[in-house]
Amino acid sequence: MMGGPQMYTPMNMGPMAGVMNMGMGPMGMPGQIPNGMQQPPVKRDFPNLFTLYAGNLSDKTFDLDLLKYFQSRGYKLASAKVMFDRDTKRSKGFGYLNFFALDEALRCLEE
Repeated sequence: MMGGPQMYTPMNMGPMAGVMNMGMGPMGMPGQIPNGMQQPPVKRDFPNLFTLYAGNLSDKTFDLDLLKYFQSRGYKLASAKVMFDRDTKRSKGFGYLNFFALDEALRCLEE
């Protein structure tokens, strides 16, 4: 059972019964992509990001809120992430800001 797309059909799933495994073989190993299909998009990797810790956040703050707050003040961020507790699904009150450039991160620290 190597390579190629594989069809998994779990029972009692109604119209969503067929789940296609496109591009991954057994055990998560790369498989063949069917003709006419494209490789799924790959997560973009930014190895040279500069990260700052942001603390004392409200429990009503989400990733997009944090990102928009700093972007509205002129900072160029790659991303912002608020950390949540897995069990309670509540914010832990802190997050991280990822900057593309070191000078942007340093400017943020100074202001």
